[in-house]
Amino acid sequence: MSVVTLQAHDGRRALLAFTGLDALQSWRPDARPVPVTVDRVAQTARNEDLTSILIDGAGPNALVIEGEFLGELASGHRLVELADGQFGWIIPATE
Repeated sequence: MSVVTLQAHDGRRALLAFTGLDALQSWRPDARPVPVTVDRVAQTARNEDLTSILIDGAGPNALVIEGEFLGELASGHRLVELADGQFGWIIPATE
């Protein structure tokens, strides 16, 4: 299976991902969905030497994940909202 990548004018490359079928079909009606988790998308981006993930690129609320956040997600960490409204990373326990 191949992945869809985009390249910006400055040379940065991103993996394209979607949050649902409607967002995918807004980008390309004939595309076939393959469900994956955000950590798997981040791992794939890192394995392909991509600098970011573009989520729902067809809009209206596109999101780019890059840098430290991409690395944390690729490592399997989860971003969670804390009781005080702040955010933090959790690391899933290994058995």
